[in-house]
Amino acid sequence: MKFSLTLIAAAVLLGSTSADTTYYFNTELAADPIAVPTSEGSQSTGSGEVTVKSDGSVVMDIRWEVRGDDGPIDDDNALIGIHIHSGDADTNGPIVFGFCGQDPLPSFGGTCQQGWPATSAQIATQYAGKICDLAPPAPCYHDGKSTAEEAAQALINGEDMYVNIHTTKSFAATKDALGLIRGQLIPKKQHSFTSIERKTEKEEHENDKNDMSTIATSTQRASNVRRTYRKRTVDLNLAHAPEEVVVGDGTNGQVGPFEEALGQFHTGNVFPIVAGQS
Repeated sequence: MKFSLTLIAAAVLLGSTSADTTYYFNTELAADPIAVPTSEGSQSTGSGEVTVKSDGSVVMDIRWEVRGDDGPIDDDNALIGIHIHSGDADTNGPIVFGFCGQDPLPSFGGTCQQGWPATSAQIATQYAGKICDLAPPAPCYHDGKSTAEEAAQALINGEDMYVNIHTTKSFAATKDALGLIRGQLIPKKQHSFTSIERKTEKEEHENDKNDMSTIATSTQRASNVRRTYRKRTVDLNLAHAPEEVVVGDGTNGQVGPFEEALGQFHTGNVFPIVAGQS
């Protein structure tokens, strides 16, 4: 019974750990003449950041600029699709996740942002991805039978995938809707908030507080030591110097043999001038 309970607890912990893990990918989009010969010479570019979780949720922040003969983006030449496809830089693969679209491509939940006014502070649009689950002949990943969790895990595990932007012009230029610009997804970083790491983070925070307290205590002790030595130095100077002798080196009587031995600097003459009755 104890063994079974241990397995159940471990399964719950592993499940929560996986769900809490977030993976980040970057992409730089440009023409890819090897995979899409009709894109050769295109000056259009884009960039994006993709956040992926093991539970299948995928979010993309993407910005793009359609230039030259690729544009302009208008009613006759709309941005009709943004997708993640399976494949490397030399291949054209099926759609894994769709983020937006319009006829003749699937909408995946809504039309794409068609650009940003010059006066707008917005330079990118965030989309939530949807698994491509359409049956053939739709060009979906694993013939549309893959779940979002399975596809996300494939990306996390290192399967080659790329982001692709489609426009009306680029769709018309190739019979297979290969897209205008594209970019491979490159892993950026990941962070997992497991219960153990949360505990470790809390302990590190407490250790930092303790370290600061230790530093403050040490600093106070050092100050006390300096004050003690300064007092002893002054007392020794007064004890061993004749009463009629006046130390006039501009340091208000703070220079003595013990302070010089401790490496203290004084601002008066290099050697004290002793004045007395002749």
